[in-house]
This record gives sequence, C-alpha cells and structure tokens, in this order.
Amino acid sequence: MASVDSVVDGLAKLSISPLASVKHTPATSPAEWKDALKVADGVPKEYQLTKTLVFKPKTAKSATPVPVVVIAREETETNSGALGKKLNLKELRLASPDLLTEFFQLDKDSLSPLALNATSFPKVVTVLDSSLASSSTPFAIHAQSSEQTIFLSGSDVATYLRSLETSELKIQEIDFEALKAESASAAPAAKSAAPEKVQKEKDDGKIEGAVQIAIGVKKEVDFPGWYTNVLIKADMLDYYSVSGCYILKPWSYGIWETIQEWFNSKIKEMGVENAYFPMFVSSKVLEREKNHIEGFSPEVAWVTRAGSSDLEEPIAIRPTSETAMYPYYAKWIKSHRDLPLKLNQWNSVVRWEFKSPQPFLRTREFLWQEGHTAHMTKAEADKEVRQILELYRQVYEDILAVPVTPGVKSEKEKFAGGLYTTTVEGFIPTTGRGIQAATSHCLGQNFSRPEMFNIVVEDPDDPQGTGPNGGKLFVWQNSWGLSTRAIGVMVMVHGDNQGLVLPPRVATVQAVVVPCGIKANTNKKDLYDRCEELAQTLRKAGVRAKADVRDGYTPGYKFNDWEQKGVPLRLEIGPLDIQKNQTLSVRRDTGVKAPISLTDLDTAVPALLETIQKEMFERAKKTYLERMKVVTEWDDVVPTLDNKNIVVIPWCEAEACEDDIKERSGRTAEPQDERAPSAGAKSLAIPFDQSKYPSIEPARDPILEKDLKTRGVIHLHHGISGVGGSNNNHNNNNNNNNNHNGSNNNKSNRNKYERDGGDENVKDDNANANGKGKGVNGARVANTNVRDNKNINGNVNVSNKSEAAEAVVSVLGDYDVEEKLGKGSFAVVYRCTSRKAIRGVEEGASVAVKYLNQDKEKHASRLEFLALKTIKKAEETKRRRSKCLIKFYEVFEVNERYCYVFEYAAGGTLFERIVQQRTFDEREVRRAARDVFHGLEFLHNDALLMHRDIKPHNLIYKSRERGARLAIADFGLAKDIEDPDTVHQSRKSGTRKYHAPELYEGEGAMGFECARGDIYATGLALLEMFLGYNKLLDMMREEEKQERIKEAEWMAKNGALLEGLDDRAKRRAREPLEKEKWIARWLIREKRFEGLTNISEEALDCLKGLLKANPSERPSAREALKDKWLQRNRSMAGSNNQEEGENAVKSQRKEPGPDSKDNVPGQNHDSGLRTKVKELREGV
Repeated sequence: MASVDSVVDGLAKLSISPLASVKHTPATSPAEWKDALKVADGVPKEYQLTKTLVFKPKTAKSATPVPVVVIAREETETNSGALGKKLNLKELRLASPDLLTEFFQLDKDSLSPLALNATSFPKVVTVLDSSLASSSTPFAIHAQSSEQTIFLSGSDVATYLRSLETSELKIQEIDFEALKAESASAAPAAKSAAPEKVQKEKDDGKIEGAVQIAIGVKKEVDFPGWYTNVLIKADMLDYYSVSGCYILKPWSYGIWETIQEWFNSKIKEMGVENAYFPMFVSSKVLEREKNHIEGFSPEVAWVTRAGSSDLEEPIAIRPTSETAMYPYYAKWIKSHRDLPLKLNQWNSVVRWEFKSPQPFLRTREFLWQEGHTAHMTKAEADKEVRQILELYRQVYEDILAVPVTPGVKSEKEKFAGGLYTTTVEGFIPTTGRGIQAATSHCLGQNFSRPEMFNIVVEDPDDPQGTGPNGGKLFVWQNSWGLSTRAIGVMVMVHGDNQGLVLPPRVATVQAVVVPCGIKANTNKKDLYDRCEELAQTLRKAGVRAKADVRDGYTPGYKFNDWEQKGVPLRLEIGPLDIQKNQTLSVRRDTGVKAPISLTDLDTAVPALLETIQKEMFERAKKTYLERMKVVTEWDDVVPTLDNKNIVVIPWCEAEACEDDIKERSGRTAEPQDERAPSAGAKSLAIPFDQSKYPSIEPARDPILEKDLKTRGVIHLHHGISGVGGSNNNHNNNNNNNNNHNGSNNNKSNRNKYERDGGDENVKDDNANANGKGKGVNGARVANTNVRDNKNINGNVNVSNKSEAAEAVVSVLGDYDVEEKLGKGSFAVVYRCTSRKAIRGVEEGASVAVKYLNQDKEKHASRLEFLALKTIKKAEETKRRRSKCLIKFYEVFEVNERYCYVFEYAAGGTLFERIVQQRTFDEREVRRAARDVFHGLEFLHNDALLMHRDIKPHNLIYKSRERGARLAIADFGLAKDIEDPDTVHQSRKSGTRKYHAPELYEGEGAMGFECARGDIYATGLALLEMFLGYNKLLDMMREEEKQERIKEAEWMAKNGALLEGLDDRAKRRAREPLEKEKWIARWLIREKRFEGLTNISEEALDCLKGLLKANPSERPSAREALKDKWLQRNRSMAGSNNQEEGENAVKSQRKEPGPDSKDNVPGQNHDSGLRTKVKELREGV
C-alpha cells in the first residue's frame, strides 16, 4: 500500500496539488468520516464527501472477475441495476473484502480514486460521476487509509484518472441523474412489452431441457462440471425430485448388474448366501448399537408419520444393516454347528448426507452389497476378510480397469466399532485425491458381546466351562461392502473430454456397428440389413453388439453419441467396405482406427476388446504409480501433495502423529481454488505390500519418540476426498442445486470433540474461521427481537435434526449464501450477501451468518442469545460500543434455530495470522493486546459478561492489512459475571489449554470461574504471539507429549476405577488427571516464558502480571490498559485502536477487583495449586 507522501508525489507529477491533507480518527461510514473531519485541523470550509464503490458482476466460475469501480459524490444515487444495464453487465453486487484486497490491497473504508494506479486500472472498469468530473468544488478523498484524507477538486480527480487511460481502456463518465430518469421511464415500457417477449420465446421454439451435444467442459479445467456433464450426456443418470437422489438409467445400471453377477458367483463359491432384511429399524434396536451408530447419527433418516397421524415410535431407515440383522443372528445361531453363518444382501441404504450430494460418490440413497458373517475363530474371520478384499481388488482392477492399493486403515480411520478395517484405495489423477473404493471389516467380538447382541455358542474346546468365559464362545464377525461408488470412480479415472470411456467388460454395448458412406443412390435397406447381420455375428461370438440403424441421424451424430456413451469399439461400414469385405474399427480409448476383415470378425473383435481392457488398466496403473511418491523428508510432503500426487511416508502408527500430519500439512498446503481450502493430509491406508517401497532406515518419530514401523499412503485432504475442485452447481429441472465436491462415503469414526477439548462445552475453532483465513465477525446490535423466517426459507420441515443446516444453504432469511466459512460443534457459519438494506446492513453487503445446529431452547443456544442481548443493552445504556467486539446486527429464526448476523471481516483469526506470519514484533503484539483489552473492558465492566473462551481462534482481524484491528468473536459460552451459577462452576468450559489455574483449585480440581480467567487466557494468546509459529509448534508438541505421559501414568494407576461409570462420572473421576495435565502444561509454558529474549522488560512484566496464578493479583482489563508497556508509543500506534466514544461518560460502577464481592470465591484459592506449581518450578 502506497504512503500518503508517495500519493502526493504522484499527483505533483500531474501538476495536481491537494488543497489540504489531514489525519483523523478512522472512519467506517460517511457519518463517522464527516464527524472526524469536523474536529480535524486544516480542513477546507466548504467541501463534499465522495464515495468509491466496487461492484462485482456475475462471472463464470472459471473466469476472472472484472470489478466495476464507481467514483461519485456521496449523495449521488448509484443504482447498481441501472448501471449494470448501462454497462451490459449482469447482477452487479458489492465486492467482497477478499476481492478488494486482491485488486487494491485496501479495505472498503480506505478506497478512493487514488486506489487506481497503472497496475490496477487495466483490470477494472472505471465509472466516474460526470457531475463530479466537471466540478471545481473541493472533494474529500481517502489517501490510502480510512484515517487520512486529502482534498482535490472534481476536475483534478478526473485529470488523475484520465492519466491512467490507454488507447484501449478509458474511464466512463456517466450522468447518474439522467440514468435514474431513464431507468424510471423504462420501467412501464418494459412491463407493457412483456407479452411480446412471451410470444417471441414461443416463436423461438426452444425445447425445455435441451442440451448441447458436446460435453462442453474440459476435465482438467472444471472437473466437477465435467463429471456432471458426462453422467448426464452419457445417459447414465437423471436428477430426481428429491435432492441428493438420482435415477440410475439402464446405461449405468447395466454396469452394476455386471458387477453383481461376477461378485455373486465368487461369494457363492465361498459359501455365502443371499438374503434380504427390511429397510426399517426400530429406534430401540438402533439405540442398542449406540457407539457404532454414533458416526451415522447425523445421517439417519426417520419415518415419523403415517398418513396424518404421528407414529408412536419413530422408525429409522437403515444407514447400514448391523442393527437389523444381528438380533436375528443371535436367534439363529444356537450352536457352534450353526457356524459359520454367511449372508449377503443386495439392497439400498439411506444416509441423509449434507456435504454436497454427488452422483455415485455421495448420495442420500445408494445401492450396495453388504455381507455379514459370523465365525467360530478369529483365524476364520481374518481369512475371509482378506478373501473379500481380494475380490474387491479384482472388481476394480480386472473388471473396471481401475488400479487400487489394498491395505489396512489406521485406528483413527477404521470402521467405528470394528476390530480393524481393510480397504482398497483408488486415486483420481485429475484432482490428485485418493478415494476409498471398498472396505472389508473384521468386527471382532464387539457386536457379539452380551451388552450388544449376545451372539454366543457353547465352546467345543471348553465343554466343562472352566475357561474365562465359562464355556461360552462369542462369535467373531465380519462385514464388508461394495457400492455403486465403483461406477463413479471408473468414470473419473477413464473419462476424457469427449465423454465416457467404458472398459469392455462392463460396457452394456461393447461394439456398435454404424452404417456410413450413404449417398442418394445407396440402397439403405441392404446396408442396414448387412449391419444387423454383422451385429448378430458378433453376438454369437459373445460380444455385446448393436447396429445403429436409426433414421434421421447422420453418421457424424451417431459417432459422437456412442463416443459420449463410452462404447469401447465402433465398427464403420459402408458400400465400399462391403465390396472390400472389411469394416473400419475405431477404438474409443485411443481413437486408433484399423480395418478388420469381415471373415475374421468373430475372433478379431473379441481379441481387440481384451486388448482394450488390458491397455486401459495398464495406462491407469502407470499414471497411478507415477503419481505415488515415496517421501522421507517432511519439507517435501506438502509440495508433493500440492502437485496432485499421493505420498507414501514412514509412520510410527500413532494416532497423535496422524493428527499432527494433518494439522501441519493443513497450515502450509495451498488450496486448489478459493472454495476448496485445504484441511490437511489425510491417511488412506497402510499398504499390505511394503516390499515395493524402500526399506525404512532405523529411525524414531521426532515428535512422539516412537519407532517408525510402516509406510502409509496419504493424500491432500481438501476438506473432502474424491472429486473436490470448485463448487460448480448443476441445476436440474426441479431447481435442486447440488455442489459437486465428492467425498469418501466411509464409516470412519467421527471425533466428537477437538483435540485439546473433551468437555461438552468445548466448541470447534472452525466455527469462527475458515481455511482461507477468513473469520466470523460481528458487533453493533440493531435489534435482538427474533424474526421468524420460516416462510422466507420455504417452510422447510425435516425430521432429521441435522438437516436444517443444509436445507437452507442457498438462502438464509434476507441473505443469499455465498460460501460456507466453517463448521463447529454448535454451528455452521456462512458468508452471505444482504438482499436488501436491513438492520444496519447495506443492500449487497457481505455479512457472516452463524446458523446454530441446536434448537433455540438448548442451553448452548440460549447462552449466546442472552450474551448478545446483554451486549446490545449495554451499548444502548452506556451510549457507546466497542469496535473490538465483533459487530452484531440481528438474530432471526430458521426451523426453530437461531441465526445470528454479524459483520464480515476478511482478516482471519489471530491463530491463522500466527501460522501465516510466523513472527511478530513487539509493536504488533502490543497493538493486539490493546484491542483485546478494550473489548474485554467493555465486556466485563459495561456488559457484565465474561467471555470464557478467549483464544487466538476467537480473536479476528477486521482486515488483512498489517495493523488491522483485532476483535473478540464467538460469545457462545459468555455468561453473567454476577450469576452465582457462573461464579461457582462445577464444569470447566472453553478450551482446556487456555484455562486459568483457578479452574483446577479445590477438591476434585473443580474450581471457580471469574472474569480474570479471560485476562489469563489473553496473556497466553500474547505469549503465543511472542513465541512465533516455530517455537509455538515446538511447545505444543512438548505439551502433547507430557499429556500423553500423564495420561498413561494415571490410567495405569486408576484405569480400573472408570469401569462401569457413566460419562459424567468418568469426567468427574478424571478431574485430578486434568489438574496434573494442566500443571505439566503450565511448567512448559513457564519455561518458554522465562526463555523469551526478544521482548522488552516492560513487556515481560506485563505478561507476568497477566499470567499470575492468583486471579486477585491479575489486573482487570481496565487496569491492563493502563500498564506502562501498553501505554508506550500510543502516538506511534495512531488512533487505530482508540475506542469509539472513549472520552464519553464512562460507567461509574466499581471495578471488580480483589476486594469486590464478585471475586469472593477467589480469596481462598491462593494455596493448593500455586504451592504445587512453586515446588515443581523450583524442581525445574
């Protein structure tokens, strides 16, 4: 960003001298700007304000947007609709903060005509208000900052802009008053012209639903769009009236039948029999399998009504069949002689997915086979698991010509409730993503135990009952499944820009005979009869052949049609070919043409089809192996993944290491596009065949200090596995928008809490920030009266509680959803655009809408609602608000869930800034500290709330500029300081690593909470800034290591005490362990804290005060702001961090301090933990 001096120098070269240049408090609105100029020195007596608006027209997703920059008087009405029509552009909307940063490196409050320069001018369309261009009146213009203004005449502004013009690019001067008049006069005319338009459309004769013949999208450019077009134009499926459900047309269902026939014959050789169980499962049976079904619970669809009456008990539609089948296994298996029991069923299951349904890959109903077997010994079960996996490998490699890697899933990724999971993993070269192809699970005895389904027989090896199980034997079980996902994987691997490419073994039509060379004197009947004869000859030879003798279609049309459908071989025959006794063969996979003698047709074509099958697999495997890279150095992992490869790395097989790999790679991986932020590398499998990789040299995991054991395959997991890429929507006839971001439809265990959490109140950090460095933000309350927007959103009624968040993802109230920013335990956050001016939000402005996934009466939902209402009341009562609290606009309801509307800020969270920036100088840390304490001062003293979850993830920068204001976000855990139920807490809230010591005081380590806990957490956040990314990462690893040690030591001594306890009792019993973990973390941070050398003594003293173990010795937020370190260089910091209305009348309420009644519980907590800490510190 250019400085003011450089701006003035640039104007001087054009002989333009500013009438004045002044500095003032930051202005975020015209009113604030005008007020700031009133008190500034050197301002001209008469002047007018200007506005610089940036609009983004509707643009193809693959195209680069060309913003429209409008420069006008502040009072000029700049109608975006009329302007768009004038410029022949569609749907002009105010540009997002990201776009402003990308083109101008400025936020909206700092924009001015001077933001345009030789670099940015050619990239935009510049529109100048003609009334401004011809005026000699002084105009106020921001000089690259919302706190700096220069004054230029209108003609000088025009002169500056014209200096940027080229022979091809000119500014457009528009008379907006005349434009307004034209728009008003054109409205009635347009209305009267409507019938003529209807008639014209009728005369055009356009067929609704007609499509272009070509695929129209390149696979390597827009993969999701290509995938959708191929499926539609190859006649494989059609969209259904229920979103997420698809019609499998004969062309695709025939492939599934081929897989069915082959697989059926193989499993029957193993003694497996087919059966069918009902699709309905009672809630009681489903509840019995609670632990296993937990991973599916958000996806379970329920039947709650029959006709007009409610069912007495809801009935689930199976997401998988364990709960339906295993009660009957227990009934049927009475003796070891009944084993093994091997059943398979071909059916459909329903999983009410919300992660962008994707044909064949992620659908709400899909076809599959699921085998469920019971065995007497583990050895039998293990053998079958591998046998089935080998069959799955053959389905992919021998039938679909898709290479896969057989292996075993990690403990983290295995089937929930299973003993272990084996898998075949595929790879999509175009996206560089791995994809789970099929799985075979050994369930062990987990489901046969008495607490589950009690599938037990007499143990023939223990007839006397002297063994540990009293002569009883719990059976060993397996489950295995293969779905229609296989079809989608095949399409993605083999398809090209012409359409589908089918391997011969699954093609419904393997060879098509097309008549060609037809002239006016050709006897079409004889030629067509000859084509039918050739097709019949091929069918007798075992080739699935068809003669295309359709009238009304040219040979060229037929060629294209069968190419799009992927038919492996085309045979062209015309009158001359008949004379030569030959046909011309054309391979779909390579396009190679070769003549085939009609005499040898019955042998040559089957042989050629086998060659095609073999070569398709060999090409796919060659690509797969070329893109599978063995990596031994961490620095090579992310660059290799970013190049669309999968990597094989040495691994110690520890889950913590797997988490670390995902976290570290997610920080540095580059997203493929702006809508697909990286979520880090995800493990795919540990390959069975380790011999193909270099042997692992003796080494130890540098983080966990464990021996490296095997090599595992990982891929870059951009939020989802599979298709990925941009969110191209396919609008079907029912206007169901399905984002084509594929995902593994696996059954891996879902983590309920974040890594350093575990308490029910802990919330996921992603609810505040997305993967692109954007955050949820909020502040000035316009109205907290809840508006009911059910009608606006189509009155969505769903029986699945989790469906609501996805049922309204295109519209939320008065806001159009642009993208999902993040998802946490309690909420989904979207970036939205306002469709009209409402509650202080301008039309077209970007906001962040936080949609809670809990009913409004739930405790967590009520907490945030009450907190925001309290903040609003405080702002009205005190007649001031804090700019360091995220601005809150309004709250409304959708499906009995709260939706909170906040300001949208593009600066990202402090945590993301730490990761990206790596290091901070002391001035930056001081600026951040001032902002946070300003926010806490208002929160604690005016709103009488404590935040309870201060951490870098909940501190958000208003913009991406260095020095941008930091604001506090996410008030989901905030509670009243004076609430007795809050002060004496029996459960710790927030994120454990930022807990204050007082929470671990007292018997059972259940301490109290007070506002000084926010001060302590702020101190930790500032410490992390001083440490910087690398030292912080080292500290986190050291903390995790010590926590694992403490966990292991404590469990060895006390693990038996947890048996038989419910979850709440377990948490209470583990409180002493949590206290020990906290002490271990505290000592590590103390050591790092004492080792800081890059900060001043004043900063160190301030930090020590914030991190005092005794809450009564910590400063309040107001006292912290008076600290000499925070007061230093205030003038250098400018007024950016000054609170609005700071000089206004402040609250006369007494500051809560050591003698305040608010802190009475803290008076008796000055011994236990601090004594322990002191002793341990002396030991260190």
